[in-house]
Amino acid sequence: MNCFKYNVGDLVKMYDCQEHKMFFGYITDLALDPKSNINMYEVYWFDEETADFQPFSYHEEFSLQPHGVFDASIMG
Repeated sequence: MNCFKYNVGDLVKMYDCQEHKMFFGYITDLALDPKSNINMYEVYWFDEETADFQPFSYHEEFSLQPHGVFDASIMG
């Protein structure tokens, strides 16, 4: 049995080395890639820049980091 590090609804972040920017989102789906035996996650991104072009994308477990609870003072 495979053990996933994240669950649907978990908040995550990912640093983009090409854009030198941190992106924030939440897990919307998860699956085990049968070919590579790697946990894969579908992430919906909050960032406006990606919402127009790529509102969600798929990532391997090692590329994501937990984000925890959002600070309400930065949300409004």
